[in-house]
Amino acid sequence: MQKQIVTNHFQQDVEMTQHTELNGNSSHSPILLGYVIVNKELIDDGKSIGYFYRETPDSSEDSGWRFFTGEETQEFVDNADNFVLYSAPKLAALHPEILPFLSLKAPVELEWFEDAYVIVEEALLDQ
Repeated sequence: MQKQIVTNHFQQDVEMTQHTELNGNSSHSPILLGYVIVNKELIDDGKSIGYFYRETPDSSEDSGWRFFTGEETQEFVDNADNFVLYSAPKLAALHPEILPFLSLKAPVELEWFEDAYVIVEEALLDQ
Protein backbone atom coordinates (compact mmCIF):
# COMPACT_ATOMS: atom_id res chain seq x y z
CA MET A 1 0.00 0.00 0.00
CA GLN A 2 2.86 2.38 0.82
CA LYS A 3 4.29 1.95 -2.69
CA GLN A 4 1.12 2.94 -4.46
CA ILE A 5 0.51 6.06 -2.39
CA VAL A 6 4.01 7.50 -2.84
CA THR A 7 3.90 6.77 -6.58
CA ASN A 8 0.55 8.51 -6.85
CA HIS A 9 1.96 11.58 -5.11
CA PHE A 10 4.85 11.63 -7.57
CA GLN A 11 2.57 11.36 -10.58
CA GLN A 12 0.01 13.88 -9.33
CA ASP A 13 2.41 16.43 -7.91
CA VAL A 14 4.72 17.14 -10.82
CA GLU A 15 5.24 20.69 -9.66
CA MET A 16 6.93 19.36 -6.52
CA THR A 17 10.27 21.11 -6.42
CA GLN A 18 13.62 19.53 -5.84
CA HIS A 19 14.79 19.67 -2.24
CA THR A 20 17.62 22.11 -1.66
CA GLU A 21 20.77 20.07 -2.08
CA LEU A 22 23.28 19.98 0.73
CA ASN A 23 26.80 21.31 0.32
CA GLY A 24 29.71 18.95 -0.06
CA ASN A 25 31.01 16.68 -2.73
CA SER A 26 30.83 12.93 -2.84
CA SER A 27 34.01 10.92 -3.20
CA HIS A 28 31.99 8.24 -5.01
CA SER A 29 31.65 7.83 -8.74
CA PRO A 30 28.74 9.67 -10.35
CA ILE A 31 25.43 7.87 -10.21
CA LEU A 32 23.42 8.38 -13.36
CA LEU A 33 20.01 7.57 -11.93
CA GLY A 34 18.13 10.82 -11.95
CA TYR A 35 15.86 11.60 -9.04
CA VAL A 36 14.61 9.56 -6.12
CA ILE A 37 11.63 10.18 -3.85
CA VAL A 38 12.81 10.52 -0.26
CA ASN A 39 11.28 10.95 3.17
CA LYS A 40 12.53 14.42 4.20
CA GLU A 41 13.62 13.05 7.60
CA LEU A 42 16.39 11.10 5.86
CA ILE A 43 17.88 14.37 4.66
CA ASP A 44 16.87 17.05 7.13
CA ASP A 45 17.07 15.02 10.36
CA GLY A 46 19.81 12.55 9.40
CA LYS A 47 17.63 9.51 10.10
CA SER A 48 18.73 6.13 8.76
CA ILE A 49 17.20 4.44 5.74
CA GLY A 50 15.23 1.46 6.98
CA TYR A 51 13.27 0.56 3.86
CA PHE A 52 13.59 1.33 0.16
CA TYR A 53 12.32 -0.03 -3.10
CA ARG A 54 12.61 0.45 -6.82
CA GLU A 55 9.66 0.39 -9.17
CA THR A 56 9.30 1.14 -12.85
CA PRO A 57 10.20 4.83 -13.23
CA ASP A 58 7.41 7.33 -13.92
CA SER A 59 9.53 9.45 -16.29
CA SER A 60 13.01 9.65 -17.79
CA GLU A 61 14.20 11.76 -14.83
CA ASP A 62 12.81 9.32 -12.26
CA SER A 63 15.06 6.49 -11.11
CA GLY A 64 12.15 4.54 -9.62
CA TRP A 65 13.81 4.49 -6.17
CA ARG A 66 11.77 5.42 -3.06
CA PHE A 67 13.43 5.78 0.37
CA PHE A 68 11.90 5.62 3.86
CA THR A 69 12.96 5.36 7.49
CA GLY A 70 10.78 2.27 7.76
CA GLU A 71 8.93 3.77 10.72
CA GLU A 72 6.43 5.93 8.79
CA THR A 73 2.76 5.74 9.64
CA GLN A 74 0.18 5.55 6.88
CA GLU A 75 -0.87 9.11 7.77
CA PHE A 76 2.73 10.29 7.31
CA VAL A 77 3.04 8.54 3.93
CA ASP A 78 -0.29 9.96 2.76
CA ASN A 79 1.08 13.51 3.15
CA ALA A 80 3.13 14.40 0.05
CA ASP A 81 4.73 17.28 1.98
CA ASN A 82 6.78 14.69 3.89
CA PHE A 83 8.59 13.63 0.70
CA VAL A 84 10.85 15.37 -1.81
CA LEU A 85 12.41 14.72 -5.18
CA TYR A 86 16.12 14.46 -4.53
CA SER A 87 19.23 13.84 -6.54
CA ALA A 88 20.35 10.19 -6.37
CA PRO A 89 24.06 11.14 -6.13
CA LYS A 90 23.37 13.55 -3.26
CA LEU A 91 21.38 10.89 -1.37
CA ALA A 92 24.20 8.38 -1.91
CA ALA A 93 26.66 10.95 -0.53
CA LEU A 94 24.53 11.26 2.62
CA HIS A 95 23.84 7.51 2.88
CA PRO A 96 26.74 5.67 1.16
CA GLU A 97 25.46 2.34 2.51
CA ILE A 98 22.88 2.30 -0.33
CA LEU A 99 25.50 2.42 -3.10
CA PRO A 100 25.80 -1.37 -3.60
CA PHE A 101 22.05 -1.61 -4.28
CA LEU A 102 21.40 1.28 -6.66
CA SER A 103 22.11 -0.80 -9.76
CA LEU A 104 19.40 -3.35 -8.91
CA LYS A 105 16.60 -3.54 -11.45
CA ALA A 106 12.95 -2.90 -10.63
CA PRO A 107 10.99 -4.32 -9.00
CA VAL A 108 12.98 -4.81 -5.82
CA GLU A 109 12.48 -3.99 -2.13
CA LEU A 110 15.07 -3.86 0.64
CA GLU A 111 14.88 -3.37 4.36
CA TRP A 112 17.32 -3.07 7.24
CA PHE A 113 17.47 -6.35 9.14
CA GLU A 114 19.75 -6.67 12.17
CA ASP A 115 22.96 -5.25 10.67
CA ALA A 116 22.48 -5.23 6.90
CA TYR A 117 20.06 -4.52 4.09
CA VAL A 118 18.23 -7.59 2.83
CA ILE A 119 15.97 -8.06 -0.17
CA VAL A 120 12.33 -8.50 0.85
CA GLU A 121 11.11 -11.81 -0.49
CA GLU A 122 7.98 -11.83 -2.63
CA ALA A 123 6.39 -14.52 -0.44
CA LEU A 124 6.54 -12.19 2.56
CA LEU A 125 4.80 -9.41 0.64
CA ASP A 126 1.69 -11.54 0.11
CA GLN A 127 1.10 -12.11 3.84
